[in-house]
Amino acid sequence: SGHEVRFGVRSPEGREHCVDAAEAVRFGEIIINALPWRAAEGLLPTLGLEGRVLIDCSNPVGWNNGPQVIARGLETLKGSTGAQVAKAWSTFGAEHIHDRGIDVFIAGDDEAKDAVKPLIAEMGQNTVDCGGVAQAFRLEELAALWIHLATGGGKGRSWTFKTQDATG
Repeated sequence: SGHEVRFGVRSPEGREHCVDAAEAVRFGEIIINALPWRAAEGLLPTLGLEGRVLIDCSNPVGWNNGPQVIARGLETLKGSTGAQVAKAWSTFGAEHIHDRGIDVFIAGDDEAKDAVKPLIAEMGQNTVDCGGVAQAFRLEELAALWIHLATGGGKGRSWTFKTQDATG
């Protein structure tokens, strides 16, 4: 959509648009986290995100006879980074990130939600605003349910949650 993007990766050498994580944060107006939870929890507080907009796509999900939420991820990142935070693109598998017409559930600080809503619209997706930072754990639980249904519940990965008006 015409945005300049840098990917913060461990080994950026020779990879187009890839830099180390600190350089990606310095470059970006909006930072999107797609790291696994344990990596995000350890790395993001070290990157100078205070006052910046951080969109979190990760989920603090571990495995114990199925997926289980192990932390309140967005609340933890807000407290440890000082960023304006929103959770988005976190309730379905990565293979659906470019799907048009899907519902993208978001929760977080108003400033961060205002930054991510136009990106969702540019991708042809629908925003479902679920509230503030304290409501993000509900999306983390929804992600755990998606993982359960996709892996052990027999649905596979080819679906997403969809809101529907049931009145008409």
